[in-house]
Amino acid sequence: MICKNKRFLLDIHAGSSSADVKEIITSGFTAIQENIKFSGAVFGAKVGTIYEIENIEIEFGIKIDKLSYDEVASKSGSTKTKQTQTDIGLFLGASYKF
Repeated sequence: MICKNKRFLLDIHAGSSSADVKEIITSGFTAIQENIKFSGAVFGAKVGTIYEIENIEIEFGIKIDKLSYDEVASKSGSTKTKQTQTDIGLFLGASYKF
């Protein structure tokens, strides 16, 4: 039999994230560049299957991640924003066991 073992995969994860954004504000013939720093949390889950073939494990399934940055104001006070993003997608991975 090629596939020795088939297992269910459930993963729940959380972490922190940060981003530096360059914002360019234009007004007429002038332009001002500002750097805005965001920090926040990322959390998500993935569900899938792990197949073990010889010394190789192959996993695939679907995952969802949600990213939420705190509300941040730019130095000039012109921009105040809270960023959130949700990603849903497929994943595929392989591991070699020594």
